[in-house]
Amino acid sequence: MAAKRSAVPEGVLVRDRMTVGLEKIHNVVRLRDAAMKMRHSDVGLLAVYDGAELLGVLTDRDLVVRVVAEGLDPDQTPVSAASSPEVFRCFDDEPLVDALERMRQKHVRRLVVFNREDEPVGLISVDDAARVDAAQGAVAAVIASDHRR
Repeated sequence: MAAKRSAVPEGVLVRDRMTVGLEKIHNVVRLRDAAMKMRHSDVGLLAVYDGAELLGVLTDRDLVVRVVAEGLDPDQTPVSAASSPEVFRCFDDEPLVDALERMRQKHVRRLVVFNREDEPVGLISVDDAARVDAAQGAVAAVIASDHRR
């Protein structure tokens, strides 16, 4: 049986399609302020920090599932109460097809991108990857899978 061929052009790296930079928020900030920052910055994920330490991420889905659905008061509840401690990640120099496969396996739509010095440098999302015309099949597989973030 022949190996399945990827729909992503060979040689396309995460850094070729990622969004450079990462919107950050402190873990004690109120959830309403976090939601406003997401809206203002037009992002669906904020990196949650305590000082220089990356504690996790807060996604637009976290706001719905953990805040709205549980009836938390966004004016009184800190980001830490709704954020996800697990940071799904990839490296900027790895093949895009590997990052897409990780998204599919983990059921997520975004990965935080790190450089080889282990510093967060950006974000790769399904939407970013969709800019690769030939990646449509790989992106469709990620979208079709059950997403949690």
